[in-house]
Amino acid sequence: MMADKTRSSLHTLITKRYMLAVTLIALLSSFAAYTLKSALSDVDNTAYIVNISGSQRMLSQHIALDIHRLYQQRFVMNTEQTETENLLTQHIDTMKSANHQLASGQLNNGHQLELSPTIRDIYFGDIDLYDRVNFYLKIATQILDTTSEEPFLQLMSEIDSSSENLLIDLDKAVNQYQREGDERLEIIQRLEVGVWLVTLLTLMLEVIFIFSPMAKEVIKSRDAEQRLLNSLEDQVELRTYKLEAANKKL
Repeated sequence: MMADKTRSSLHTLITKRYMLAVTLIALLSSFAAYTLKSALSDVDNTAYIVNISGSQRMLSQHIALDIHRLYQQRFVMNTEQTETENLLTQHIDTMKSANHQLASGQLNNGHQLELSPTIRDIYFGDIDLYDRVNFYLKIATQILDTTSEEPFLQLMSEIDSSSENLLIDLDKAVNQYQREGDERLEIIQRLEVGVWLVTLLTLMLEVIFIFSPMAKEVIKSRDAEQRLLNSLEDQVELRTYKLEAANKKL
C-alpha cells in the first residue's frame, strides 16, 4: 500500500512537471510563430512600399514623356492619339493611387503602414510632396482635354519646369523608404537572434529545473522501493530463520 502511494505521488509529480515543460515550449513556439509572421509581414510591406515609391518616381517621367509624345501626335504629325492618351490616363491613375498610399499608409494589399516623422515631413512638410504630385497630375489631366496648341504648350511647360524638381524629391522619398526598410530588417534580424537565444535559455532552464529534478525524484523513488524490498526480504529471512529454529527446538 505504501508503494502504491509512492508511485501515485511520483506519477502526479512527473505529470505536473511534464505539463509545465510542455506549456513553456508551447508558449515559446507561439511567440516565435507570431514574431516570424509579423516579421514576414513587415518585410512584405517594406518591399511593397519601396516598389510603389520607386514606381511613382518612374511614372512622373513617363507622364512627361507621354505629354511630349501626345503633343507631337496632336499638333505636329496629326496622327492617331488614342493609344498615347490611354497610356497617359493609365499612368496618371496609377501615380495618383501610389501617391495616396504613400501619403496615408493605407496600402492596397490590405495593410496599414505607420508613417515615420521623416516621411510625413516629406509629404506634408516643407517639401509638400503630396500636394505637388496632385498638382502635377492635375496639369497632366488638363492636357488630355486641351485641344488648342497654345494652352497645351503652356501646360506642357509647367510639366517640364516642375518635373525635374519633383523627380528629385520623389527620389528623396524612395531613399527614405529604403533606409527605413533596412532598419526594419536589422530589427527583425536582432529579433530572430533574440528568439533563438530565448529558446535555448528556456530549454536549458527546463533541463535544470524540471527534467533534472524529475529524474532525481524517479531515482529517489526507485531507491526507496529497493530499500523497502530489501527490508521485506530481510524480514522474510528473519522469520524463516526463526521458524527453522522453532522447528529444530520442537
